[in-house]
Order: sequence, then C-alpha cells, then structure tokens
Amino acid sequence: MENFMRYSISEFVMNEYFQQWILQPTVDTNNFWQNFMLENPHKEREIKAAKEIILRFREDNDSPTTDQVNSVWNKIKSQNSKISQDNLVKIPLKKRFKWMSFAASILLVMSILCTIYYYTNIRKETYHVAFGENRDITLPDGSIVKLNANSTLKISIDWSEKNTREVWLNGEAFFTVTKKPNKGNAKFIVHTSKVDVEVLGTEFNVSERDTNTNVTLNSGKIRLNVHHNDDIQTIMMNPGEQVSFSSKSLRINKKEVKPEVVSAWVSNRWMLESTPLQEIATKIENTFGFEVVISDIQLANERMTGVIMTNNLDEVLEGISTIYSLKIKREDKKIFLDK
Repeated sequence: MENFMRYSISEFVMNEYFQQWILQPTVDTNNFWQNFMLENPHKEREIKAAKEIILRFREDNDSPTTDQVNSVWNKIKSQNSKISQDNLVKIPLKKRFKWMSFAASILLVMSILCTIYYYTNIRKETYHVAFGENRDITLPDGSIVKLNANSTLKISIDWSEKNTREVWLNGEAFFTVTKKPNKGNAKFIVHTSKVDVEVLGTEFNVSERDTNTNVTLNSGKIRLNVHHNDDIQTIMMNPGEQVSFSSKSLRINKKEVKPEVVSAWVSNRWMLESTPLQEIATKIENTFGFEVVISDIQLANERMTGVIMTNNLDEVLEGISTIYSLKIKREDKKIFLDK
C-alpha cells in the first residue's frame, strides 16, 4: 500500500484506490480510509478537497463560470500560494477515471485549481481547551460557544455578511446561535469529521469523541448532513431529539432525550439517569485525561442515577465513590475502580 501520509491533494485525486472509495465504495475501502483519517487527522483538509474535486467531475453541471475561474486563477498567480508548483503543473493527465470519459477541458482543470486554492488558503482561528477545563467563546456574530474539556474549535476568520458562518469542532461544545439581523446568508454550520450541522437561531450540543458523533437539539431547528457510506444523508431534527452516528459501524440512530441532561456539563455537573459506570469512566477520560480501569465487567455495567459536580477530578471521584461505595486508587495518569 502506498504512503498516503505524504500525498498532496492532486495525488489523492489521481489515485485509483482513492477514486474507488469515493465513487464505488466497498467494505474494504471504507474500513481503510476511515482508519486512515482516524490515524492521520492532519490529512483531513487534503482528503476533503480531493473528494470534492472527484465529485465535481461526476456532476456535469457543477463547473464554475469562466469569469469565476479567471478571478480565482488571478488570485492564485498573484499570491504566494501554499500550493507547490508540482501540485499545480504536474497533474498526471494520462490517468483517467475508468468509469467515465472526460474531455481535457481547461474549465475543469481550473475548477480543480480553484478548489485546491480554497482548501489550502482558508484562514482559521483556533481555540483549544485542555483537560479538566471548559471555556466560553463569543463568535463574531454574537453566538456563544461553550467548549468542553479536551476539545478544539476552529472558526473561519472571514465572517462577512455574504459568507456562511462556519466552525470546525473536534470534541464537544454547546452552541447558542444568534440569527443574522440582515437579509443575507444566515447559515451557521458546525463541521465535524462525519457530520455537518446546519442551523438557524437555536441551542444544541455537539459531541465528537473517538468514532461517535452525537447531536442533541435543545431548541429551534437543525438539519444534519451525515457523510454516510460516501453519500450524504439529510436528517431534520426537532427539540428533544438526539442523532448519533458511528463512523465505525456506519449506523445512524435517532431518539428522544432530555437535552438538559445531555448539556448539563455546561453548568459543571453531570446529570446521570441509570448511567452505566463504564459510560461515566469514559466521561472521566474525555474530560480529565486519565485512563480509568474498572476491575470487572459486572461493576462496569452497574448503573447510577444522580448528579455529580465536575469542577475538578477529586470532586467527581468523591461523588462516584459515595454512590457506588467504590475503592479508588490513582497511579500516575490511571484511576483504578474496585468494590
């Protein structure tokens, strides 16, 4: 297998194995590329750009106008683009998509260059919250984001009235989104690795941990675009609903929940309703960065109902120790739970 970690956008586009995953996915290609993205999150930008380029070739009517192409091309030539000359010039045109014959159109080539330019030059501001902390972030439009521990939020620097408001989340956050006062583009989109959350003035919680993404709607309306089996499945959500997506099993589940329970972490507490100890252990790992070892499966499956304050790790351990009557031992970055 080739060393994809060194691939540029154009190399992904021209690779037949990558093309097969986008256009004719199989179980093997899905497993390979999903594992690759989990192990190499720094390649997310190149993979998304390459995927868009390949899908553009499939859609006959999605090419930009000549004026749009010329405008972006002039920007590419006039700026110190991050794209190397090899990426721009040495695209191996002899490699054609086997499933379809394409004309060697200048318009299509420029379309590829425009997409590469966008993905490699978009500027983002990054916020990161360490273990055991959370942070309030006010976005340029007045929307508020409560960023949970061990989470990263990136926002596009250009939030002009003509642009969609976009943020990129890795971890967990609670959003209170304001409606745009003008009549321009009022879209607000939260991107995770597999789910795009499109909203208008609303409150919702987004959590992406490991291979699971959960979106819970407190108020307003949400439209989810779930990247599922190399297709996009659209799901409309109403208040009190939660949609869960596993990139490992590729399953989507929609159910009714109590949003105030899911987003209780915003107030530095966990509200537990018949919650297994194993799930609480996972919360501790994600929030405080400690590995939790439970002595046996039976104990891991024991359920808890109650409220635990989460201002610090000692407070959490004291809470579960009291309710479960547990023996707790800490060694370095590990916590051992036993009866």
